[in-house]
Formats: sequence, structure tokens, C-alpha cells
Amino acid sequence: LDLNNDNNIRLHFEHAYAKYYSAYTDSLIVLISTDCGDNWTRIMAKGEDGEGSFATHELTTDEFVPATEEDWCGAGWGSDCYTIDISEYANSNSVKIAFESYNKRGNYLYIDNVNIDFSIGIDDEISQNEADFGIYPNPNNGSFSLNNFKDMSQAKIEIFDQLGRLVYTKNNIDLNAQSILNVDLKHSSHGIYLVKISNKNSSYNQRFIVE
Repeated sequence: LDLNNDNNIRLHFEHAYAKYYSAYTDSLIVLISTDCGDNWTRIMAKGEDGEGSFATHELTTDEFVPATEEDWCGAGWGSDCYTIDISEYANSNSVKIAFESYNKRGNYLYIDNVNIDFSIGIDDEISQNEADFGIYPNPNNGSFSLNNFKDMSQAKIEIFDQLGRLVYTKNNIDLNAQSILNVDLKHSSHGIYLVKISNKNSSYNQRFIVE
């Protein structure tokens, strides 16, 4: 990964796990590398205390396989899902993230829906109505329109995926409230994207979802 963004970078994932023996817990370790795996830094280590601090299902002596939504974090018994702030690694190249399971006579541990969420110079509390341009529809299938711009000459429009990769760009546009720009990202994967509109005087940003 290349985390070429300024701030507010967060790693999200979902997990599912149940203890097998009351006396032992398995654990999850999350690591990050900024040199393509030559060196690693531990950024999270979690285990179960018997009261749902990490497990997502009550203790069971059966082999645990998540079968319903309630077996996953944040949906039923036990642990919420985890979000790790990795903003300190902003503007790092050759980033790798690893999940390590430490197992002691226990059950399998499941990880799903891993994603990196980011913003570039915007307040996380900004709402659609407060934004300085519109995205319609949002969420969308990758085909959408940008409109309701503030007056901006020689603007550049950039769209980044959730890994910080530039997936769309258009330069030297004169924008005003009547401008409409149609965008087609239909071949892009599902996830959270960020639109950045800027010129030498100002910059505006907003997120949207492709589903």
C-alpha cells in the first residue's frame, strides 16, 4: 500500500471468534510494516477475558464457524469491531499490514471486510448538506454526478480509493453552480472513495460509497 494522504487514516476489520477452553484464550495481533515487510511494528494485540472483550460468541466446545451475522463482532454477544488509527503512517510507501493469530488449543479465528478509510484535510463530521459540492446519488454503483459547485476556476478534480490510490482525475475545469460533471467508475470495486476538488486558492473534499 501507499498511504499518500495527510491525516485520519484508519484500519477497519471484522472478526469472529469463540473460546474453546475457559482456561485458555487465543489472541489476535495486528502488525504494520513501512518497508515492504522487512520490519514490523505491533499496532494491536487482543485476547478474550471470558466476558466478551474479544470473543464474538460464548464459550463452546464445538468447532466454531460463524454462520450468522450475530456470530461476528458488533452484531451479537461479545466484542465490538475494531478500528485502529494508523494516521502516524501517513505518506508512507511500501506499507504492509499483517494479521497474526496466536492459538493455544482453541478455535479458529476469522477476519473479514478489511479496509482502510481515510480523509484528506476534511472534518469527519461534515455532512452532505454542508459540503461545498454535491454527489448524486450517494451511495451509487460507480456512475454518479458532481454538481452544486462553488465558483472555482482552473480546478482539478481527483478521486481516490480507500487505499489512497488515484482512480480518476480531470484538470483545468471552470466550475460554478450550474456545472455538472458526470463520472463513471463502474469498473471500480465496492468501498469508500474520496473526491478532492482544488485549485491554487482552495480545496474541498467529500466521501462517497460505491456499492
